[in-house]
Amino acid sequence: MKKAIVTVVLIIAGCLMVQVLQDWDASTKTRVEDTSSDQVDLQNAGSNREPNNRVVGLISDGKGGSRAVCFDCDTWKSTELMDLPKVTPDNYVALSPDSKKLAYTTWDDDYARRYLVVYDNESCETIEFFRDIPVHTEIIKISWMPDGETLLYIRNDTTISSFQTIELMNIRTGSITVVDQGEVWKVRTATDLGEQAEDFYQPGSKTYLPVKYAEPVSTGAAEQWNYYLDTDDIKEIYQKYGGVREFDFSSIQSILNIEFSAPRCSRDGKTIIYSTRLERNSAPGERTPLWVAAAIWAYDVAEQKTEIIYKQADAGAIGRVDWVSDTEICFVSYYDYRGSRDNVNYYHVHTGESHTLFHYTDEYYNNVTLLPIGGRKISFTSSGKDDVYENSRTYSLDIDTGAVTELDVIYRENSVILENFIFD
Repeated sequence: MKKAIVTVVLIIAGCLMVQVLQDWDASTKTRVEDTSSDQVDLQNAGSNREPNNRVVGLISDGKGGSRAVCFDCDTWKSTELMDLPKVTPDNYVALSPDSKKLAYTTWDDDYARRYLVVYDNESCETIEFFRDIPVHTEIIKISWMPDGETLLYIRNDTTISSFQTIELMNIRTGSITVVDQGEVWKVRTATDLGEQAEDFYQPGSKTYLPVKYAEPVSTGAAEQWNYYLDTDDIKEIYQKYGGVREFDFSSIQSILNIEFSAPRCSRDGKTIIYSTRLERNSAPGERTPLWVAAAIWAYDVAEQKTEIIYKQADAGAIGRVDWVSDTEICFVSYYDYRGSRDNVNYYHVHTGESHTLFHYTDEYYNNVTLLPIGGRKISFTSSGKDDVYENSRTYSLDIDTGAVTELDVIYRENSVILENFIFD
């Protein structure tokens, strides 16, 4: 197990006390800011309910910062949890099951890193994690495990393409468990004729891919392609990540990587689900999707093992995945190269039953922001084929009856879209 970078900001009687608990490198200094808020109202966010029936996310404050806001899914009454004037609204937030701790992400001053902050409402401590991670690395898509001490998130290194790792971190001990890890592969690169390219470093396996063979770019060309992967190698990767349909592997010409959806744990704490998309960084033609294969995975928390539970057999990709119950999930599949033409789907983890709950049409073309809202209902936003996301409407869908109802979520007298909100 690894240890996280942890800094505690403790405010006692108006005095700021800083204690470095653990660091990757003892010589690294972490600059600590006072991230305290003028408004902290975690205890009124429904913690007396069992289980909680709420969604939590960030909403812009109109000044470049944001507010952590909780909506009760029965009444849709909002509670402002914390003012975060230095946290841009493109970040993520999660409220612990007991409503005592608020976790959120934020950028450093140069927008080179996105790190993690946890505010404890009982001790009034603000703890920073990963403040000194390498540049071009970010912590994203956070949520709490049912124990209220462990955070689930994705670590995303964008140095080369996108190298993502799903991790669990105990905020008390700083210990980290890797749930799943993606990879970055290079298919080929060009050099002058007769020269061999350097080996390509793979961050996931921490190994180097050597050049397998070379061939001229074209007849009489002064350059040659150096291939790190051949067709059999690509096919093996394709099948590992759920590829089942016929695919032209020659269209994969540069970089391959794995994209994870937000990982989500069942309320019994036994299983984590997420989707994977095997993606290339370029594709032939103007409207060709970048994804190659898509699947839904399950991680057994006790056994620490992963397996594919659903493969997208057609040409679609899989976006957000979330729980309806401890044995049922909902997910979005999409078909347009821009990520639209979305279907909302159902899948039973034990029986394998699967069907579409809501089909896309020209009127309901972009169906995203999938979010469980309790009572065997989910919400999603929808907009027409030629409309923009900002004009989306929010709908509630009953899993059992299929009934769809428009849901107007109001915050400070304005309708809001629940982007990056999670069912907490």
